[in-house]
Amino acid sequence: MEGVLQSFKSSVDSSVGIAKDIAHKVVLAGFGIYSKAEEIYGDFEDECIKVFSEFVKAGESVEAKAKETVEAQVKSAGTKVDSIKVALSEKASSLKTTVETTFDGSVSNTLGFIGIPTKADIEALSERVETLTKSVKSLKTTATRSRTATATA
Repeated sequence: MEGVLQSFKSSVDSSVGIAKDIAHKVVLAGFGIYSKAEEIYGDFEDECIKVFSEFVKAGESVEAKAKETVEAQVKSAGTKVDSIKVALSEKASSLKTTVETTFDGSVSNTLGFIGIPTKADIEALSERVETLTKSVKSLKTTATRSRTATATA
C-alpha cells in the first residue's frame, strides 16, 4: 500500500515540477513577445499594446482549456486513488481472515499436541457424559421398578 501511495506522490510531485517549469517558460515567452512587438512596431506603443492584448486573449483561451483538462485529470486521479483504497482494504480484510484462520489452526494443533483438549473436544465429551447420565438414570429407574415388583410379589 505504501509503495502505491509513494509512487502516486512521486508522480504528482513530478507533474507539479513540470507544470512550474512550463509556467515559468510561458511568462518568459510573454515577455519575449512583448519585446519582439516593441522591436517590430518601434515607437508605436498603441500597436504593441494591441498585439500584446491579442496574445493575452489567446492565452486566456488556452488557459481555460488547460484548466478543464487538469480538472478532468485530477478527478480521474481521485477515482483511481479511491479504487486503489477499496482494493487495498479488501486485500487487507482477506489477509486478516487468512492470518486468523492460520493462527487458530496453529493454536488448535499446538494445544492438541501438548494434550490440552479443544472446545470441540470438550463439547463432544459433555454430550457423551450427558448421554451416559441419561442411560444411568434409565437403568436406575428400571432397577428400582424391578426391586419393587420383586418385593411386592
